[in-house]
Amino acid sequence: VTVGGPQLVIELVVTNAGDRAFEFTAALHTYFRVSDIAAVTLTGLEGLAYEEFGEDYVQHNRELRIQGEVDRIYWDAPDPITLVDTTYRLEVAGEGFTDAVVWNPGPEKGAALADMSPEGYRNMLCIESAVIREPVNLALAATWRRARHLLERDWSTRPQAEWHKNRRDPNIRWPGSTTVSHLLTLPKRFRGRPGDRTGSCGYGPPEELGRSVCVSKGR
Repeated sequence: VTVGGPQLVIELVVTNAGDRAFEFTAALHTYFRVSDIAAVTLTGLEGLAYEEFGEDYVQHNRELRIQGEVDRIYWDAPDPITLVDTTYRLEVAGEGFTDAVVWNPGPEKGAALADMSPEGYRNMLCIESAVIREPVNLALAATWRRARHLLERDWSTRPQAEWHKNRRDPNIRWPGSTTVSHLLTLPKRFRGRPGDRTGSCGYGPPEELGRSVCVSKGR
Protein backbone atom coordinates (compact mmCIF):
# COMPACT_ATOMS: atom_id res chain seq x y z
CA VAL A 1 0.00 0.00 0.00
CA THR A 2 1.37 3.42 -1.00
CA VAL A 3 -0.13 6.72 0.19
CA GLY A 4 0.85 10.16 -1.06
CA GLY A 5 -1.15 13.38 -1.15
CA PRO A 6 -4.62 12.68 -2.54
CA GLN A 7 -3.71 9.22 -3.86
CA LEU A 8 -3.66 5.73 -2.38
CA VAL A 9 -2.30 2.77 -4.39
CA ILE A 10 -3.07 -0.84 -3.46
CA GLU A 11 -1.12 -3.66 -5.09
CA LEU A 12 -2.18 -7.30 -5.20
CA VAL A 13 0.55 -9.87 -5.88
CA VAL A 14 -0.11 -13.60 -6.27
CA THR A 15 2.82 -16.03 -6.63
CA ASN A 16 2.40 -19.71 -7.40
CA ALA A 17 4.69 -21.43 -4.90
CA GLY A 18 2.97 -24.81 -5.30
CA ASP A 19 3.73 -27.78 -7.50
CA ARG A 20 1.15 -27.20 -10.23
CA ALA A 21 -0.63 -24.42 -12.12
CA PHE A 22 -3.95 -23.16 -10.80
CA GLU A 23 -6.76 -20.81 -11.73
CA PHE A 24 -8.13 -18.06 -9.56
CA THR A 25 -10.36 -15.03 -9.59
CA ALA A 26 -9.63 -11.96 -7.50
CA ALA A 27 -11.13 -8.69 -6.32
CA LEU A 28 -9.88 -5.76 -4.28
CA HIS A 29 -12.84 -4.93 -2.04
CA THR A 30 -12.98 -1.33 -0.89
CA TYR A 31 -15.86 -0.05 1.20
CA PHE A 32 -16.16 3.70 0.83
CA ARG A 33 -17.74 5.89 3.47
CA VAL A 34 -20.35 8.15 1.87
CA SER A 35 -22.48 10.94 3.32
CA ASP A 36 -25.77 9.46 2.08
CA ILE A 37 -26.11 6.67 -0.48
CA ALA A 38 -29.08 8.49 -2.03
CA ALA A 39 -26.83 11.45 -2.89
CA VAL A 40 -24.03 9.41 -4.49
CA THR A 41 -23.46 8.99 -8.23
CA LEU A 42 -21.02 6.83 -10.20
CA THR A 43 -19.78 7.70 -13.69
CA GLY A 44 -17.65 5.77 -16.17
CA LEU A 45 -20.00 2.79 -16.51
CA GLU A 46 -22.19 3.97 -19.39
CA GLY A 47 -22.56 1.41 -22.19
CA LEU A 48 -21.12 -1.48 -20.18
CA ALA A 49 -22.66 -4.93 -19.93
CA TYR A 50 -23.20 -6.19 -16.40
CA GLU A 51 -24.65 -9.08 -14.46
CA GLU A 52 -26.95 -8.65 -11.48
CA PHE A 53 -28.89 -11.35 -9.61
CA GLY A 54 -28.16 -13.85 -12.38
CA GLU A 55 -29.49 -11.66 -15.21
CA ASP A 56 -27.62 -9.75 -17.95
CA TYR A 57 -28.13 -6.03 -18.56
CA VAL A 58 -26.52 -2.99 -20.18
CA GLN A 59 -25.91 0.32 -18.37
CA HIS A 60 -27.58 2.97 -20.52
CA ASN A 61 -27.48 5.96 -18.19
CA ARG A 62 -24.38 8.12 -17.88
CA GLU A 63 -24.73 8.17 -14.09
CA LEU A 64 -25.51 5.28 -11.79
CA ARG A 65 -27.57 6.19 -8.72
CA ILE A 66 -27.96 3.63 -5.96
CA GLN A 67 -31.60 2.78 -5.31
CA GLY A 68 -32.24 -0.22 -3.09
CA GLU A 69 -29.98 -3.28 -3.19
CA VAL A 70 -27.30 -3.18 -5.89
CA ASP A 71 -24.96 -6.09 -6.67
CA ARG A 72 -23.50 -5.65 -10.15
CA ILE A 73 -20.51 -7.14 -11.95
CA TYR A 74 -19.49 -4.91 -14.87
CA TRP A 75 -17.55 -6.71 -17.60
CA ASP A 76 -14.55 -5.12 -19.35
CA ALA A 77 -14.83 -2.02 -17.19
CA PRO A 78 -12.68 0.91 -18.30
CA ASP A 79 -10.79 3.23 -15.97
CA PRO A 80 -11.53 5.28 -14.06
CA ILE A 81 -14.87 4.90 -12.32
CA THR A 82 -15.67 8.14 -10.54
CA LEU A 83 -17.51 8.27 -7.23
CA VAL A 84 -19.16 11.64 -6.63
CA ASP A 85 -20.34 12.40 -3.10
CA THR A 86 -21.52 15.69 -1.61
CA THR A 87 -18.05 16.58 -0.22
CA TYR A 88 -15.57 14.75 -2.46
CA ARG A 89 -14.98 13.20 -5.87
CA LEU A 90 -12.90 10.03 -6.05
CA GLU A 91 -11.46 8.28 -9.11
CA VAL A 92 -11.13 4.50 -8.79
CA ALA A 93 -8.83 2.92 -11.39
CA GLY A 94 -7.84 -0.75 -11.53
CA GLU A 95 -4.49 -1.24 -13.24
CA GLY A 96 -4.72 -4.53 -15.15
CA PHE A 97 -8.10 -5.56 -13.73
CA THR A 98 -10.76 -6.41 -16.31
CA ASP A 99 -13.99 -6.19 -14.33
CA ALA A 100 -15.62 -4.05 -11.65
CA VAL A 101 -18.18 -4.72 -8.92
CA VAL A 102 -20.60 -2.23 -7.36
CA TRP A 103 -22.41 -3.34 -4.20
CA ASN A 104 -24.72 -1.95 -1.55
CA PRO A 105 -27.02 -4.25 0.48
CA GLY A 106 -29.95 -1.84 0.55
CA PRO A 107 -32.28 -1.38 3.53
CA GLU A 108 -33.67 -4.92 3.89
CA LYS A 109 -30.43 -6.91 3.63
CA GLY A 110 -28.52 -4.16 5.41
CA ALA A 111 -30.82 -4.41 8.43
CA ALA A 112 -30.33 -8.19 8.50
CA LEU A 113 -26.52 -7.98 8.73
CA ALA A 114 -25.36 -8.59 12.29
CA ASP A 115 -22.31 -6.31 12.00
CA MET A 116 -24.03 -3.40 10.27
CA SER A 117 -26.40 -0.97 11.93
CA PRO A 118 -29.95 -0.93 10.51
CA GLU A 119 -29.20 2.32 8.67
CA GLY A 120 -25.55 1.50 7.94
CA TYR A 121 -26.20 0.84 4.26
CA ARG A 122 -26.83 4.58 3.83
CA ASN A 123 -23.19 5.44 4.54
CA MET A 124 -21.23 2.89 2.52
CA LEU A 125 -20.62 1.83 -1.05
CA CYS A 126 -18.42 -1.03 -2.21
CA ILE A 127 -16.52 -0.61 -5.49
CA GLU A 128 -14.22 -3.47 -6.46
CA SER A 129 -11.54 -3.85 -9.10
CA ALA A 130 -11.82 -7.49 -10.12
CA VAL A 131 -10.92 -10.37 -12.40
CA ILE A 132 -14.00 -12.58 -12.53
CA ARG A 133 -15.20 -13.49 -16.02
CA GLU A 134 -11.81 -14.77 -17.24
CA PRO A 135 -9.99 -16.53 -14.36
CA VAL A 136 -6.22 -16.14 -14.21
CA ASN A 137 -4.24 -19.30 -15.00
CA LEU A 138 -1.04 -19.01 -12.99
CA ALA A 139 1.82 -21.25 -14.06
CA LEU A 140 4.23 -22.88 -11.62
CA ALA A 141 6.58 -20.30 -10.04
CA ALA A 142 4.84 -17.46 -11.92
CA THR A 143 3.77 -14.18 -10.34
CA TRP A 144 0.65 -12.15 -11.14
CA ARG A 145 0.66 -8.49 -10.17
CA ARG A 146 -2.10 -5.88 -10.39
CA ALA A 147 -2.80 -2.53 -8.73
CA ARG A 148 -5.62 -0.12 -8.05
CA HIS A 149 -5.41 3.64 -7.68
CA LEU A 150 -7.70 5.79 -5.54
CA LEU A 151 -7.34 9.46 -6.42
CA GLU A 152 -9.37 12.14 -4.68
CA ARG A 153 -10.06 15.09 -6.95
CA ASP A 154 -10.60 18.64 -5.68
CA TRP A 155 -9.04 17.50 -2.40
CA SER A 156 -7.53 20.92 -1.62
CA THR A 157 -10.58 23.01 -2.58
CA ARG A 158 -13.27 21.81 -0.18
CA PRO A 159 -15.48 24.61 1.20
CA GLN A 160 -13.94 26.22 4.25
CA ALA A 161 -17.27 25.93 6.05
CA GLU A 162 -17.13 22.15 5.70
CA TRP A 163 -13.57 22.06 7.07
CA HIS A 164 -14.49 24.15 10.12
CA LYS A 165 -17.73 22.30 10.78
CA ASN A 166 -15.88 18.99 10.93
CA ARG A 167 -12.58 20.17 12.41
CA ARG A 168 -12.98 17.90 15.47
CA ASP A 169 -13.80 14.81 13.42
CA PRO A 170 -10.69 12.52 13.26
CA ASN A 171 -12.04 10.93 10.08
CA ILE A 172 -11.90 14.16 8.08
CA ARG A 173 -8.67 14.93 6.23
CA TRP A 174 -7.70 18.58 6.03
CA PRO A 175 -5.68 20.33 3.27
CA GLY A 176 -2.04 19.34 3.35
CA SER A 177 -2.58 15.95 4.98
CA THR A 178 -1.38 12.81 3.23
CA THR A 179 -4.13 10.23 3.31
CA VAL A 180 -7.41 9.36 1.67
CA SER A 181 -8.05 6.54 4.16
CA HIS A 182 -10.87 8.49 5.83
CA LEU A 183 -12.95 7.57 2.79
CA LEU A 184 -12.67 3.85 3.56
CA THR A 185 -14.92 1.88 5.86
CA LEU A 186 -14.68 -1.81 6.73
CA PRO A 187 -17.72 -3.54 8.23
CA LYS A 188 -16.62 -6.22 10.68
CA ARG A 189 -18.50 -8.93 8.83
CA PHE A 190 -16.04 -8.78 5.95
CA ARG A 191 -13.05 -9.87 8.03
CA GLY A 192 -12.40 -13.41 6.86
CA ARG A 193 -15.58 -14.96 5.55
CA PRO A 194 -14.83 -18.16 3.56
CA GLY A 195 -17.40 -18.97 0.93
CA ASP A 196 -18.32 -15.39 0.18
CA ARG A 197 -19.44 -14.67 -3.38
CA THR A 198 -15.94 -13.81 -4.53
CA GLY A 199 -13.88 -15.87 -2.14
CA SER A 200 -12.32 -15.55 1.30
CA CYS A 201 -11.80 -12.04 2.58
CA GLY A 202 -9.32 -10.71 5.09
CA TYR A 203 -8.85 -7.24 6.52
CA GLY A 204 -6.35 -5.78 8.92
CA PRO A 205 -6.80 -3.20 11.66
CA PRO A 206 -7.74 0.43 10.84
CA GLU A 207 -4.12 1.49 10.36
CA GLU A 208 -3.88 -1.04 7.53
CA LEU A 209 -6.85 0.24 5.52
CA GLY A 210 -6.50 -0.59 1.86
CA ARG A 211 -5.43 -4.22 2.29
CA SER A 212 -8.90 -5.41 1.41
CA VAL A 213 -8.35 -8.49 -0.73
CA CYS A 214 -10.40 -11.45 -1.84
CA VAL A 215 -8.87 -14.29 -3.83
CA SER A 216 -10.61 -17.53 -4.74
CA LYS A 217 -9.26 -20.55 -6.59
CA GLY A 218 -11.30 -21.96 -9.44
CA ARG A 219 -14.58 -20.55 -10.66
